[in-house]
Amino acid sequence: MKLIRNFIRNKDGATAIEYGLICAGIGLLILAALHTTGEKLVALLTQLLTAFG
Repeated sequence: MKLIRNFIRNKDGATAIEYGLICAGIGLLILAALHTTGEKLVALLTQLLTAFG
């Protein structure tokens, strides 16, 4: 019974989940920024290739 009470009172798992959600959010922001930047970079390189081609 003591083991079950200790398991219920333990908050370490909740903290790990919170940090995981924060990391996932930051990762999504990075991916969104790279996606936008990537499209602009492809457009720039395409312009350069047509200019030199």
